[in-house]
Amino acid sequence: MRPRGRRPAGSDTRGDILLAARRTFAERGYDATSLRGVARTADVDPALVHHYFTSKSDLFFHAVIGDIEADSEERIRPAEIIEGIITGPAEFMAHRWTVAFLGIWDRPGASDRLLSMLGAVAAGDEVRAQVVQFLQGEVFAPIAAAVSPDRRETRAQLAASHVMGIIIARYVARLPVLAAMPAEEVARLTAPNLQHYLTGDLGSER
Repeated sequence: MRPRGRRPAGSDTRGDILLAARRTFAERGYDATSLRGVARTADVDPALVHHYFTSKSDLFFHAVIGDIEADSEERIRPAEIIEGIITGPAEFMAHRWTVAFLGIWDRPGASDRLLSMLGAVAAGDEVRAQVVQFLQGEVFAPIAAAVSPDRRETRAQLAASHVMGIIIARYVARLPVLAAMPAEEVARLTAPNLQHYLTGDLGSER
């Protein structure tokens, strides 16, 4: 066995970590996977995993959902995106959320990765549970928790259905008006409904 953390010249350490992460997430699921466990599977020092990926959510995003940009300076970092969404006036959170998510999927090649992910989820592949755990735990719940006054789980799932509906209509069904519309315009027109899910009056719980 070669020493962990040492790779022969020209080897793709980051790629090996991503392959190990996909295998580990598939076998153990999101909650039970750790960065140290991925390091063991990849046969590298855990510090190398931390070198390439800032957190478990960052690793999951790029291993399972896909590396949308290969350049290390341009890679999408979920934790930073969520921080940008929840930072600022609460009444404009829905607008920030919509613009941020459309910014991810408007990138070249991103829609193909989205289709692959949704196809796996729809087919009942094991990735479905991972994606749901990730989105609920790392994206929707933290956003709702930062602003929602009550019924946070309900609000998070209503908001998730709204955002995913826009993404499917724009990138999967490719509805012509919505697909051609600038992200800022989509946000302007749809954010009020999303904002209602996050902070509006949902009535009494039944």
